[in-house]
Amino acid sequence: MDDNFKFADELGPVKMYHVHEPSIGLKGVLVVDNVAAGPSIGGLRMAPDVSTEECCRLAKGHDHEERRCRASARRREVYAICRSQHAKR
Repeated sequence: MDDNFKFADELGPVKMYHVHEPSIGLKGVLVVDNVAAGPSIGGLRMAPDVSTEECCRLAKGHDHEERRCRASARRREVYAICRSQHAKR
């Protein structure tokens, strides 16, 4: 179990679930990297050779992408507000 903590840093992951259902041959890992900015987003990787490390990296990548998208959207909103205020003058 201690090996799973080697993937952690100050931002996450906040949750990591290991699922095993032998009756259907299911083994899976769900990683939630960070929920500080709101609900988490992510993806699902289904392959017999997927590792916990790969799932952690995928979750962190999705988290960083979501942060970039939100920052870009905020910049566009600020730019639109500034333009509309400038047009009123």
